[in-house]
Amino acid sequence: MRFARLLVCCFAIAGCGPIGPFAGGPLRGEVVPGPVSDWSFSDEHRLIQLETRPGFPHSVTTICFTYEGKLYVPARNGSEKQWPNHLLADPAVRVRIDGRVYLGRATRISDASLRDELFEAAGRKYQQIAERSPDDLANVWVFRVDSIS
Repeated sequence: MRFARLLVCCFAIAGCGPIGPFAGGPLRGEVVPGPVSDWSFSDEHRLIQLETRPGFPHSVTTICFTYEGKLYVPARNGSEKQWPNHLLADPAVRVRIDGRVYLGRATRISDASLRDELFEAAGRKYQQIAERSPDDLANVWVFRVDSIS
């Protein structure tokens, strides 16, 4: 009987978005209409939730930062994680910040000089990124989230 209750709780949690380090399903919250032109409001939040794979939603809790008003989401060891690979297959994304959900499209950043600038911007928000060596950052994938309406 305990196992059945535990199983029901696990399914309930998975259907409600991510909980801490555990991935979840669809994000819930007020969907913000229209595009976002400046994401700098997200700098007040250390963690956000990101939903990928619209047909079978997969959501995670992750960090974010802004650069020139654009929203960026890094993925350490991106090739080893599900959500970055979901974005390569389908760039549709939903982002939840402070209970509000924003629609967007994610683009992986591969330009080396831009990546250097992005890691500098991320380091201003997250000390642990500022302290990493360039070799450590080589395995970090970075996605820009462009807002859509």
